[in-house]
Amino acid sequence: MPLWTPTRKLVIVTGSYVGNDSDDRQISTGFKCSKVIIIAGGWNWIVLPGVTTYFKTGGVTTVTDALLHASNGFVVDQINANGSATGGTYYYWAISG
Repeated sequence: MPLWTPTRKLVIVTGSYVGNDSDDRQISTGFKCSKVIIIAGGWNWIVLPGVTTYFKTGGVTTVTDALLHASNGFVVDQINANGSATGGTYYYWAISG
């Protein structure tokens, strides 16, 4: 008999997108996310509901405008290259739940 039985099924989607300098760009995952991890070059950040999102590169921490979309995926911003700088490749792990 298992010691732990999961109470719900989580979905994890990995993917990438190329930045296009768009403001408030939605990245669709097909489900409402509970967490998103984004990595690009030396940058990495975690997007959580109701939490100010930061990214860290070279020991410097910067506030981002990345947030979880209300029903599908997440939203990134072009301000300070926060997830949509032109030509940059961004890799993500999106988690439901």
